[in-house]
Amino acid sequence: IYAAGSTTSTDLPLTAGAPQAALLGTDDVFVAKVSGDGKTLLYCTYLGGGDIETYSYVNRPIAVDAAGAVYVSGQTASTDFPTTAAAPYPNNAGGLDAYATKIAPDGKSLVYSTYLGGSGDDHGFGVAVDATTGALLVGGWTKSLDFPTTAGTLASSAPSFIVKLAPTGSVAFSTRAGGPSTVLYGLAARNGVPTVIGDTRDTAFPVTPGAAQATYGGGSFDAIVMQLDDKGTRYELATYLGGNGLDETFAVDVDAAGNVLVLGNTESTNFPVTTNALDPTHRGDQDGFVTKLDPKGTKLLYSSYIGGPTYDGTTGGCFDPDGNAFVSGYTFGGLTTKAECTTSGLGFIQMLGPTGAVRWSTYMPDQVFGLACAQRRVVGFMAVAGEDLATAGTFDTTFNGGTDALLFGLRHGSGPADVGCKPCDGAFDAGTSRACDDPARPLCNTSGALSGACTICNGADATRCVKGKVCDLLTGDCVEPMPDAGPDAGLDSGVLDAAVSVEGGIDAGGRGNDASDASADEDASSCSCRTPGARGAPSPSFVLLLAVLVTARAGRRWRNVTAAVR
Repeated sequence: IYAAGSTTSTDLPLTAGAPQAALLGTDDVFVAKVSGDGKTLLYCTYLGGGDIETYSYVNRPIAVDAAGAVYVSGQTASTDFPTTAAAPYPNNAGGLDAYATKIAPDGKSLVYSTYLGGSGDDHGFGVAVDATTGALLVGGWTKSLDFPTTAGTLASSAPSFIVKLAPTGSVAFSTRAGGPSTVLYGLAARNGVPTVIGDTRDTAFPVTPGAAQATYGGGSFDAIVMQLDDKGTRYELATYLGGNGLDETFAVDVDAAGNVLVLGNTESTNFPVTTNALDPTHRGDQDGFVTKLDPKGTKLLYSSYIGGPTYDGTTGGCFDPDGNAFVSGYTFGGLTTKAECTTSGLGFIQMLGPTGAVRWSTYMPDQVFGLACAQRRVVGFMAVAGEDLATAGTFDTTFNGGTDALLFGLRHGSGPADVGCKPCDGAFDAGTSRACDDPARPLCNTSGALSGACTICNGADATRCVKGKVCDLLTGDCVEPMPDAGPDAGLDSGVLDAAVSVEGGIDAGGRGNDASDASADEDASSCSCRTPGARGAPSPSFVLLLAVLVTARAGRRWRNVTAAVR
């Protein structure tokens, strides 16, 4: 698990060889890597200069490539932010500059680090790595009239920028994009193509032919979705997404087929929803929304409100390899949940199937800031103050003061017997547990990642798998054998794009479940976290909770931060 954030702490648990061993300003960025079981801190370092660095709590300010190198972006006021010798922009150009930094896989050196900005204020809001070429895409907003752009790119006066850096850190292209008041808040990438989300109040936003929403919906701001080509020269898609109130975006992801997942918040009573929406009705002062667009941006595959009667919002989201979508957010009550493991809290996580149907939803103890996905599994981040939530045996089980970050993992289906729910007691009889209560998953796995969990197969009875399939001890499913790693192996098998400030890196052993199984309702095929009246329903099980010291900034986006550039 890779995590990054902002900190005012002088006593972070640094590791040997950290490229920066001390807090240099009042606020610095930190970057950390933790083992997937939460037990070992693999590296931790500060990143910053003598002034203030911020780490943006919106989608994807951290990314990890197939080799394990980490990329972060944000905003710095320092004139001595650490840059490397070949940096294209080695100096602060004035005011607050964005930055882009690549950290080596062992966490002990900076591969490249550069400022990005002009004479005004500039802020990096999103990063994504092209799995094929290793190029980095950085997006953000600028108040600089002289923000550096490259020849031949989009002719736009928008305050949003997109920069593509080669693996060595040199500039492949730099462009502004969108309309005069368009502000970018998140970025995803596939095959070198950036897909960005943001907000606008432009009635002349450059929509593309056949756009799912061709006109401004009204209200103070609409959400927008844009996709550029791999050279930054044209729009592949551009569409509004909004209604008669305030609509704002927070997270974006793109699946293997090119479908676009957009998460955000809305006060609109007529936000565009689809007939298959899990909730077609605006229910409170503010609701979250989740929308899945086709690759051309011409059709809403599903679009829905997420909320209760008061105040709710989304903060992160991602696709897993099967096309399921995980959504995180915050709620002040009344959110409908399904087979939850946690019965109350300020945060929530939902898992949606490929058509938008809810597989499960659960409250979380506190507001969830973002997610990263693997197959049917998700890691995320909460900010806590004084709460004792960490699980035994993890790296840091003690609240350290101020506000701490809490990393967590959830799995769809059964989890370890000593964490969360215990579906079977491990009493074997020729490979079959006496305690498993789900006829579809009758075996109790007493070893490996699903110790104590009901499974279809386990090490003691792998013969239950049909010819050609193998028993995956991580999930307890009969799966296709893992293919040889190809050029996209890092993208599909455990180096996961970030959401907010958590990056998920989970073993690929859970890959390969049948597509039919992945797209079906699994209420009858999982045995974890039973709730009264919901026997047989699947729900998430906690895999780990890990406390790491960090100053976290929570809550609704500060509209005044961006008002001057809209």
